[in-house]
Parts: sequence; C-alpha cells; structure tokens
Amino acid sequence: VRGRLLPCAAGSVRGRGASEPILDQRLAIRQTLDLKLTLLILWVDLEKCFMTFDRRIAQVTLRQLGVPPEVRDAIWAPHANSRGRYDSAYGSTDVFRLIKGYIQGSVEAPDLSLQALNVVCEVLQVKVLGFRWFSGERDGVRTLQCMYVDDAGDMMDTEEMTHRAIFCWG
Repeated sequence: VRGRLLPCAAGSVRGRGASEPILDQRLAIRQTLDLKLTLLILWVDLEKCFMTFDRRIAQVTLRQLGVPPEVRDAIWAPHANSRGRYDSAYGSTDVFRLIKGYIQGSVEAPDLSLQALNVVCEVLQVKVLGFRWFSGERDGVRTLQCMYVDDAGDMMDTEEMTHRAIFCWG
C-alpha cells in the first residue's frame, strides 16, 4: 500500500524524510517575502484521523488498489465485531456497532490511514492548483501538498484555491 502513496507524504514514503515538507514551506515563505507574492497555507490537523475514517470506504479503496480478497479479509477481521459504548454523566449507553475508525495500535492502522489520506490528496491534486515557484518564467512548478504523517500543509497562491482545498478536506 505504501508503494502507491503520492510523494507529498514525505516521512511515509521510502526515501523521503519528514523534514522535506518543512524545508519546502520555509523556502516558499522566503520566496514570497522576497518577491512580494501571495502564499496561503492551509494547515490541517489530522490527529484524530485513525478514529474517523469509514472502514467501508477503506475496503473499496483497498479493492481498487488490487489488494487480494484474502488479505482484505485478514485486515478487517479484528474490526468485524467492533462494539462501543459511550459513558456520560447520565450513565453508559447501550452497546452499538462501530463502523468508523481503525484500531489504535494495530499493525495495519497506519497504512490504512495513509491510504485514506492519499485518496484525499489525489482529489486535491486534481481540483486545486498549488503555490507556483518562481523560475524566471511564468511556468514555474507548482507545489500543493506537504503531508507530515498526522498533519497536512497545503500551499496555494489564490483565495479561490484555498477555498477548494478547504472543501476537499471538509
């Protein structure tokens, strides 16, 4: 699964460290200040992503990636009978079935979360134009996303693209 992640997931992709996105954003800020350009950074805190992904959608994603059915079944076996109960000041609720989230601490949870995030990143790549680097020409390379395992920093140079990015993450 990790072999299919977009390069923006530095720190989760072999050969790319988490310090790369930090350097990218620092350089973008420096260029923006030097050339008096516009840079808008959307910071998304993904701290709770393990608990919020819909497992049914993850099954579809894994199938689309070509993960064999027996592997998908093995991955989802621990989740099949997940149940929960909410404890409040008024007592506990009845037991209910959990359909969202991956089991914290499970071996597969990080890869499943990264794959779900990768789907969002692929949508962003199609719908949002990232920050354009100055190259001396009008056709500078654009950088949109910098993933930091449980955080994302999207870089745009227009308000419209920032609104699109917010919509995609929302």
